[in-house]
Amino acid sequence: RAYTFYHLAQVYAKPYSLDNLDLPGLTIRTTSDVNILPQRSTIRDTYARVTTALEEAATLLPATSTVKTIPNAAAAQALLATVYLSMNEYTKAESFATQSLVTAATLIDYNTLSTTAARPIARFNNEVLFHATNTAYGFQSSTLTYIDTTLYASYAINDLRRAVCYRATTTPNRYTFIGTYSGASTLFSGVSTNETYITRAECRARLGNVSGALEDLNALLAKRYRTGTYINVTETNQQRLLEIILQERRKELPMRASRWTDLRRLNLEPAFRVTLTRKVQGQVYTLLPNSDRYVFAFPQQEILYNPIEQNPR
Repeated sequence: RAYTFYHLAQVYAKPYSLDNLDLPGLTIRTTSDVNILPQRSTIRDTYARVTTALEEAATLLPATSTVKTIPNAAAAQALLATVYLSMNEYTKAESFATQSLVTAATLIDYNTLSTTAARPIARFNNEVLFHATNTAYGFQSSTLTYIDTTLYASYAINDLRRAVCYRATTTPNRYTFIGTYSGASTLFSGVSTNETYITRAECRARLGNVSGALEDLNALLAKRYRTGTYINVTETNQQRLLEIILQERRKELPMRASRWTDLRRLNLEPAFRVTLTRKVQGQVYTLLPNSDRYVFAFPQQEILYNPIEQNPR
């Protein structure tokens, strides 16, 4: 339930910040009684519900589980790290990431993967703590859905993520995504150790623990480069290291639900604001930082059955 509330909040509520705490959040339904029509809570209450439920779950769940679709304590702790990162609570996020990595710290060596396989990364692989996928839409698996060329160009030649996660098409300089952790055409949106590593690296950098941040970043990237080609990142300037980590976060977690959340939270920081622009059939579309369009409108049918405050457009 906490997992679902969190992801709904990324779509239907503004990002968590001190300025947004009293703005409308989700309708928090905790009963199956259809006669109860809850109103929208605040963003403060929405995130409190998510973190309280996850922290309780972490004490009740088994440390690990043999079936990847069954949650466990390590997954709850890793998700808590993700949630607290989205709330800019870096000390708590770092703490829960550490707790999760004590139990589950396995990283896949991409040198062991077949770059010619249709899906190089297996379903239920060793990095997956909790398996979940996005709702499937045709554009996600279409051969005409291309990866941002600037993202693809950001990978170094010896970075195996170029070959493991992307495939060249017959159209020059056009690539499709094949690196989902679902092992199928559906996109992975679950909990994994690679995200936990990069989350803890960011938190450590923000908290001034440069050596700890470098340790996490290099541990992850060493498993992504061709054997014998990786050179450790040694940047000691805190701000520059944070920039590197955020760049690697985007490269490590493409086509996951995390990118949308990262854009929303980082747009609150002037140094990391991004204006998104796409040109489709001659028409230029722009999404400005902190735009109302970073929050989706509720479906009209939901408003019809339970009159609640609609999100502005």
